[in-house]
Amino acid sequence: MKIILLHLLHIVISPLYFIALPQGLWLKKNTVRLPEAKGPRKMSINALQEAEEAAEIKLLYLGESPAAGVGIEEIQHAVSAQVAHKLADTQKVEWQLLAQNGIRIKELLLKLQQSETHQPDISIITMGVNDCTGLTSSKQWQQRIHELIAELKQRGSKHIFFTAVPPMQQFPLLPAPLNWLMGYRAHLLNHLLERVCQQQDAQYLAFSAVLKPEMICLDGYHPNEKGAELWATSISQQITPFIKTH
Repeated sequence: MKIILLHLLHIVISPLYFIALPQGLWLKKNTVRLPEAKGPRKMSINALQEAEEAAEIKLLYLGESPAAGVGIEEIQHAVSAQVAHKLADTQKVEWQLLAQNGIRIKELLLKLQQSETHQPDISIITMGVNDCTGLTSSKQWQQRIHELIAELKQRGSKHIFFTAVPPMQQFPLLPAPLNWLMGYRAHLLNHLLERVCQQQDAQYLAFSAVLKPEMICLDGYHPNEKGAELWATSISQQITPFIKTH
């Protein structure tokens, strides 16, 4: 029922696209482009150096620009690597990153299918912003999520976590009404994502942080080190109860 209401709302607000589309095109042409973070996409992290027999988990992190650390100097400060470091407080973590700036869910699935990865115990996926701006349909979004989960399970992943699409209406870069439309689309994709996770025995991780200006890069779009650290804390706290028995 909620899905029907969300789609009806989309019809009601669709005239706003006539204003938002020129805004989006202007931003795409004029916004500052920040590079991905530098550093390795594979790391072995062990905070418990003295514990030779510490438990070990293999973490595969998949995603778009925040996972790739766009706007952040070193990859170790990106949200993807910070999650690994936080989990390494209690165990050894073998971390691998498969992420790319500007990627959508369909392209991420293809990238994963064409890539060699370790056999993950845990997979975390941070996606959705580019699917909002790229107007990925609800049907395609759900289908690719199903296929991504199936691919990860085939690779042996025991736990699969999807982080929520951030509240795009809070992005400083986006003017009204573009921010309203992107915020709506993020809400819709999150609702669909949560439903697919429930169906496929995956976990949906809510976005609990408030996006304050001091947590965003100069481009007004990507989290800086402080924002990434806050997000990583939220992610790691939510997944820890699921992996304690690993």
